[in-house]
Amino acid sequence: MTLRSTFLLCLLSVLPALFAAEPGDLGHWKDRASRVEIVRDEWGIAHVYGKTDADTVFGALYAQAEDDFHRIEQNYLVGLGWLAQAEGEPAVYSDLRARLFGLTGDIVQPVDDSKPSLAVGMAPAPWGALASFEAWEKQNTKRIYGSGGNSFVAAVEFGPRVRAKAIMAGGESGDPASPHFTDQAQRYVRAEFREVWFYPPDVSAHAQRQYRPGD
Repeated sequence: MTLRSTFLLCLLSVLPALFAAEPGDLGHWKDRASRVEIVRDEWGIAHVYGKTDADTVFGALYAQAEDDFHRIEQNYLVGLGWLAQAEGEPAVYSDLRARLFGLTGDIVQPVDDSKPSLAVGMAPAPWGALASFEAWEKQNTKRIYGSGGNSFVAAVEFGPRVRAKAIMAGGESGDPASPHFTDQAQRYVRAEFREVWFYPPDVSAHAQRQYRPGD
């Protein structure tokens, strides 16, 4: 079973409680939001607290939508086989695959030699590298761009207190205008991990914003 499948099974176990009300029941969603607290640390990472599992899932989905709603929309279109309606004829074959085999996860990002980029001195997993960074030459470009690998890497130490360090290839946000879009990119290149905050006092000490969904 893949990590994605495991996540979906866990998510499906709480979705009935999460979506028990009618979609138009605004009072229900306001009540749900009042039981959720989201704390953003200095890296823009969302720490979500809820009274129940369903509250926490709601908060996590809300935070993801804040960070990368475009990708959520695009993944939705890919999954339904409707991407060509938004992106035109080049996406037709992606839609055909989606309708034949289900979710494909194919999201092709444009690359441009004239845009800023970072050199990453890593190797792909088949060479025994961990973290893995894979690259291949795009058509009509002189540079070779990253196309796969581990966009998120974490090392966890289990003991009386859980400790972890992690790094992302770019940043927490999918919005190019956000300060957290590429604030971890240089760290990724240097393999310089950041601390992961598990416990409320640590989260509070590094909090930059604290709010509820809808605020």
